[in-house]
Amino acid sequence: MNYVKSMLGFWGITNIETVVVEGHLQFQDRAQQIIEAGVAEAVKIASGF
Repeated sequence: MNYVKSMLGFWGITNIETVVVEGHLQFQDRAQQIIEAGVAEAVKIASGF
C-alpha cells in the first residue's frame, strides 16, 4: 500500500482515501455481507470526488 501511495504522491495525488475489507475469509458465512459493506463504503467515498 505504501508503494501505491508513494506513486500517487509522485503524480501529485495527495488526497487518498483507503477502504479496508477485513474478515471475509475468516467469517465465510458473512463473507458476502462484509464485501458488500466494503463496496458500499467505497461507492460512498467515490461519490464525493
